[in-house]
Amino acid sequence: MPRVPDEGRGGPNETKQALARPRSFSRGRRKVGRRWAFTLTELLVTVTILGILAGLIFTAINSARQKARVAKTKATIAKLHTIVMERYESYARRRVPINTAGMTAAQAQLARLKALRDIMRMEMPQCPLDITEPPKVAGLARPAISQAYLARYNASPPTPTYNVAEIFYMWVTMTNPEARGQFAENEIGDTDGDGWPEFIDAWGNPIMFLRWAPDFLPANGADTQVQTGDPDKDHDPLDPYRVDTEAWRMVPLIYSAGPDGIYDIEMQYGYDMTDPYARKAKREQQDQLVVGAPKDLANESRTAPGRANRTLDHYDNIHNHRLEVR
Repeated sequence: MPRVPDEGRGGPNETKQALARPRSFSRGRRKVGRRWAFTLTELLVTVTILGILAGLIFTAINSARQKARVAKTKATIAKLHTIVMERYESYARRRVPINTAGMTAAQAQLARLKALRDIMRMEMPQCPLDITEPPKVAGLARPAISQAYLARYNASPPTPTYNVAEIFYMWVTMTNPEARGQFAENEIGDTDGDGWPEFIDAWGNPIMFLRWAPDFLPANGADTQVQTGDPDKDHDPLDPYRVDTEAWRMVPLIYSAGPDGIYDIEMQYGYDMTDPYARKAKREQQDQLVVGAPKDLANESRTAPGRANRTLDHYDNIHNHRLEVR
């Protein structure tokens, strides 16, 4: 009788089938018992791919969060811009209680303009001096709302750290009590804990305000779309008779430090309560930029502590001088 092959040895057909199996199934792996195991190389490659995918996902999520914060901050500043400009533009129709008897028409218009600017300073303060200093125009009385600011300030002055932002919040909510209802709780904070709230951006930093920012101009590196610095082509609308020949149209600057938390905007040097354009400071220091100028200041970031300050960090600021924000 023909011999029957032993089990396990396999016959010719089984041998052919074994040879015909794809070798890729087991290539690179070793058999442990009855199971195939991954090699160290395969595990490392898999971990690397997963790490790359996780990094891409994290970057996409972080980018989406930043875009959401930017959009939220733009919305906050747009609301503030509407409130501020409504008041700012109202001064063009404001009656000024000064005595112009004995003046020529030009002298009377210039006196009215100076008094109007002083009223704006007291009613839309941008720093403590605007609150504490009395009227600078002879015969002009302190407005009632300015007296209310002074009482609030004397009761408990704000700390210096963010007093510009805190004074901004004060006058917006005191002159227009209904304005407070336009802002969500996460748009208002007290970042330095001094009892003086501020409007805050989506990163938790105070939103700053400059009623007059004369050097926030394209010529100084500012990305403004509304201030030209040209008194001939864009004269100050509050001076319809052009009695101040050097006056150009200024727009109050409302700005967030943006993602890096660094403002880099001059807020103090050259400020003159009687002259929005800080002309005296410019004449005395021809090479010195004054209020509103983008500068490489030594201010620190709250949202990115320890971050090195670089030239023109203001370019990521979010402000109302860009038309897209308004």
